[in-house]
Amino acid sequence: MSQGNAVPEKEQQGRQIYDYEYERVPAEARKSWYVIALIWLAMGIDISGLFLGAFLSGGLPFSQAVSATLIGSAFLGVLAALCANVGYGCGLSTTLLSISVFGRLGGKIIGIFSAVSLIGWFAFQLDFFGVMLQKALLHYELEPGRFPILVFGMVLMTSTAIWGVRALGKLSIFSVPLMLILIITGLVLAASNHPEIPIPIIKAPISMGSAISYVVSIWIVSAVMSPDIARYAKTRKDALLGAGLGFFLGNSSTILVALILTHLVGTEDLVEVFFGIGLGMSAIVVLIFAQWTTNSCLLYTSDAADELDG
Repeated sequence: MSQGNAVPEKEQQGRQIYDYEYERVPAEARKSWYVIALIWLAMGIDISGLFLGAFLSGGLPFSQAVSATLIGSAFLGVLAALCANVGYGCGLSTTLLSISVFGRLGGKIIGIFSAVSLIGWFAFQLDFFGVMLQKALLHYELEPGRFPILVFGMVLMTSTAIWGVRALGKLSIFSVPLMLILIITGLVLAASNHPEIPIPIIKAPISMGSAISYVVSIWIVSAVMSPDIARYAKTRKDALLGAGLGFFLGNSSTILVALILTHLVGTEDLVEVFFGIGLGMSAIVVLIFAQWTTNSCLLYTSDAADELDG
């Protein structure tokens, strides 16, 4: 991008929220690989991954479902790392990068389509959030209704997205360890409460190729948009490690947790699984944080994709 596209320093200082939308990220604002990895890891730990794991457990034997999850997540990690390499080299968002290939009009069209896709996925994830949180609250005889839950989730997730990578990084540093602790606790409790593993029943068989495709498709758009976060990397190594590990671990961990839980408990109803092993309130906390971080990242990347419309 030319120097003329940079935002003047006085204008930057006058804006409360500035995330270098139209220029290269300066050296003093760049992040280490673990911050980038935590952002993508937090994004990958989400409700849709839990649902996908439950779905795969009903279509494949456990070992094949695990293999499909690891293969698909590895593919996502490699794709994200390759795209992140470009983002680091240029220091620009995905939409601004696309201008050099497709021209200003082409880049703007790509940005609009990407934004619509990501916002649509945000709405889809938000509905997942509403369904599971509403079902969880029923265990405490609370019935706030779906609409108030959706409004609560939307406000919560938007509050961090508008502040950009800085807020996402701080949220991820706090939320990822908390979610991992609760998930590991859930696995330990499920294993101790169900010493005899029920015989799995394949209800709707699917092929290995289809299973891998499902795993890849769940976050492939976000992998392509990885330059939006990778442009904040301090070094090329930080960009590659952050995106590669973040997508591989984030995508695979959630699906594997759902696979293991459904395998141990013998049911695909994840809300009932968490309450059945004594993690009712903890499950609600995990639910809120998991979708908070995921949808905040979706909103941030969708805004970056549509930033040329202003």
